[in-house]
Amino acid sequence: MIRFPTIVLAALCLAPSSMAATLYPTVTTQGSSFNYDYTVENNGIEELIQIRLILPVVPDDVRSADGWDPAFRDEGGMTVVEWTASSEGIAVGASLGEFGITSLYGPGLIAFEVMDVTFTAEAGTTEGPAGQLMALPEPGTFLLSLFSLASAMAFRRYVQRPH
Repeated sequence: MIRFPTIVLAALCLAPSSMAATLYPTVTTQGSSFNYDYTVENNGIEELIQIRLILPVVPDDVRSADGWDPAFRDEGGMTVVEWTASSEGIAVGASLGEFGITSLYGPGLIAFEVMDVTFTAEAGTTEGPAGQLMALPEPGTFLLSLFSLASAMAFRRYVQRPH
C-alpha cells in the first residue's frame, strides 16, 4: 500500500526544475590563479540572452563565448560580470560553454542571474571566486623545514654515537 506522503515526495523528486538555467562550473588552477569555466544549460521556455555573476571580488580576466559581449562593473560593493548575446542567445534545451573568469580567489558559493528574450530574470547559485586568496608557501617556511629536518638528523646521529 502506497501512502499519500510517499506519492507527494516521489512527485516532488520527479518534477522538472523550474530554474531557467543551470551553470556548470569547472575550476582549475594555473600557478597562483583559479580559472572558472562555465557551461550554461537553458532549461527554460525562452531563449537566454544574458548571464550575470555577482562576485565579492574583482576578477583578473573575463572570457566569453563567440557572439557574446563580456563586461563587468562595481555594483554596491559587489562585482557584476555580465555576458550579453550580441547575435543569438542560448536556445531552449541547448547549452553553451566558453564563459570564464580568472581570479586569485578560491572557490565559494556565488549568485548568478539569467535573462531571457522576454526580459524575465531568474536567480540561482553556482561556484565562483568567493573564498580566500590561494595560499602559497613562503620561501622562509621551506628553509625552516629543511633546517629542522637536518637538525633532527644530526641530533639522532649524536645520540646514537658511542661515547
